[in-house]
Amino acid sequence: MSDHTDIRSRTEEVIANIKYVYKTHYLMAEWYERIDRILSILVAVGTGLLTASIIWEASTREILLTVALVVAILSWIDAVVSLGKKSEQHYTAADEYHDLYEDMKHFYNIDLENVDKRDQLQNRYDELISNRKAIKSSTPRTTNFWYDKLNHEEISKSIEQELENNRAAT
Repeated sequence: MSDHTDIRSRTEEVIANIKYVYKTHYLMAEWYERIDRILSILVAVGTGLLTASIIWEASTREILLTVALVVAILSWIDAVVSLGKKSEQHYTAADEYHDLYEDMKHFYNIDLENVDKRDQLQNRYDELISNRKAIKSSTPRTTNFWYDKLNHEEISKSIEQELENNRAAT
């Protein structure tokens, strides 16, 4: 296998990996955002019910205490878990990985085709891998739970299609 083919195949692997990573981060961010909104709505509704019940003396003391306790617990969960902040962190990570994904595709589509010198290819590849490591060290981790929720067939097909389109264009 030639050096050029070796870099090409390693780049294809990295492109696929990065796509899965950014898709996982986007999925996590979306779910954390949804759950955060649901918690906020529940707290708002519970607070409204509590306020209305107190103003119009429409509930017994036990119901008021129950609603107040539920609202307090939901507020505490929301504050401790910080899903809104986690969502933002995962959106940021997904955006960074998506940018790197685009850079890797550019390298694959253009640089690999236009650079004849092995050293230049290797240096650019190493730079992109270094960027990947920097992003990985500064972003939140993903888990297999979220990775397993991805539509792997759709992602694999899209990666294959993108790489195939590149091969056809070159």
